[in-house]
Amino acid sequence: IMKQLVDSRIISSNVLVDAISQCNNKPSVLIGASGVSYYGESGDKELDETMESGNDFLAKLSVDWEDAVSKAQKFGVRTCSARIGIVLGRGGGALDNILPLFSWHIGGHVGNGGQYFPWIHVEDCVRAFLFAATNNNIKGPFNNVSPNPVTMGDFCKKLGVQMNRWSWAHAPYLAVRIMLGAVADVIVCSLRVVPKVLENE
Repeated sequence: IMKQLVDSRIISSNVLVDAISQCNNKPSVLIGASGVSYYGESGDKELDETMESGNDFLAKLSVDWEDAVSKAQKFGVRTCSARIGIVLGRGGGALDNILPLFSWHIGGHVGNGGQYFPWIHVEDCVRAFLFAATNNNIKGPFNNVSPNPVTMGDFCKKLGVQMNRWSWAHAPYLAVRIMLGAVADVIVCSLRVVPKVLENE
C-alpha cells in the first residue's frame, strides 16, 4: 500500500507538471492536494502552515507530494498545496465508515480519544479550493480544515447525540495499527491544525 500511495501522488504530479511544461498556453495556477499528515504527531500544539513537517511515512510523503507540485513554478505557474483534513459529508469519505458503527450501537473513538481530529466538511473543502484558485495571494501550502479543531472523543460524542446513539466503544491503537499499518497514523495522530492562510485572506 505504501508504494501505491507514493505512485498515485508523486508520479502523477510529475506527469502533470511535465505536461504543463509542454503547453503553449500554460495554466495560471496549479493546486495540488496534500494532507494534514504533513505535520505528524503533534499533541496539543496548534499547527499552522509555518510549522515544520513530521518524520513518519505519511509526513514524508506529503513533503515529496508538495515538492512535486511546486516544480511547476519554474514555468511561471502559481502553485498551492492544500493540506486537507479528514473530509466529512454524506455519500462518501470518513462518515461512510463511521456512521454504520453508530447505527449498530458500536460507535466510538479510535485510540484514547484525546487526539485532535482535523475535520472539514466537503462543501467547505471545495470552497477553499475555489478560493485559492482565484486568490493570487495564496501561494504554497494552505491548511484545508475547519477553524474549530476538536478531539476525536468530543467529535464522536457529538455525532452520537445527533444520531441518538451512545458513543461508548473504542478501537485501541495497536489493533488499528495491525489492520492498517503506517496509514493508521492519519487517524490516531493528534493534529490540532488551523487554517491560518485562509483566515488571513
